[in-house]
Amino acid sequence: MAEHVEARWRYEGNVPTFDEYLENGLFTSAARLSFTQMMIAMDEADTNAYEWDEEKRGIFATASRCYMKQHKVSRKEAIKAFQEMIGETWKMVNEGYMRPTPVAHELMRVGLNYQRMLDFAYTDIDHYTKPEKTFKHLILKVFAYPIPL
Repeated sequence: MAEHVEARWRYEGNVPTFDEYLENGLFTSAARLSFTQMMIAMDEADTNAYEWDEEKRGIFATASRCYMKQHKVSRKEAIKAFQEMIGETWKMVNEGYMRPTPVAHELMRVGLNYQRMLDFAYTDIDHYTKPEKTFKHLILKVFAYPIPL
């Protein structure tokens, strides 16, 4: 259903509000935190790093466009807001990881490592959809040519 919503937005050339985009994204992303993690590079990147391929491919409902439309702000202000969201999200993740919980620590570590992987995968460029840039090389180092212990 959520993919249908995104397809309709694209077909109609509609840019939803950021809240609508984020709510729908909860179902189309791999994890609830994936949205902010995909933009984790904003801490050090400039605005050119956010001319996402999605926009070039005609996908109108990008996070930055939705946020800019809803809050009537510039791209620079949207990026600053995303940086703040990312910082707050990392605080919540780290605090949650440190709290006593009935969930096994090993399971929590899997979730934390998943978020770290997303952080790495989407730093500076989208390594996931463009693995030939650096991601492929790093994966080969880890799996094909591991360091003997």
